[in-house]
Amino acid sequence: MTSPMPTRLVSWAGRVGSMLAVLSAVVHLFGLAGHGTAQTGIIAVMAVGCLYCAKHLWSRPRTRDWALVATMSIGMIAIHQNMSMPGGHAGHHGDGSATPSAISMPMPSAAILIACVEALFATTVLFATTSTTPLLLRQSTVRTPLMTAGTTRR
Repeated sequence: MTSPMPTRLVSWAGRVGSMLAVLSAVVHLFGLAGHGTAQTGIIAVMAVGCLYCAKHLWSRPRTRDWALVATMSIGMIAIHQNMSMPGGHAGHHGDGSATPSAISMPMPSAAILIACVEALFATTVLFATTSTTPLLLRQSTVRTPLMTAGTTRR
């Protein structure tokens, strides 16, 4: 299937998506400090995953790559949103109450913001590259009684 978007625009979108993925990797690397060994390992793997997507989006973005970015970004929003809530990751210091300094840290907020931008951008590119006709210009194939009321059979 050929993409309805011009190749130049697909390439530009891939470069923007790649830069967003690198930014996500940088945020993950800054987030390594202050975590336990298991959490540090998971965060490092996530940073490598961001770089994997960045490489593919830069060189030759495919539908699969955009779907992976959108899915991972939505997952990151859910995880980081949970981390910033009382009783979530930020509030695991023993008594279940979140410490104000843990919630007000800028990195989870930056991670959520970047993930939101990535998810929105990737979803937009997916829609634009897989849709052959803009949604609002499609003709309905469903005939309703109101549409056929004035027609006569011969």
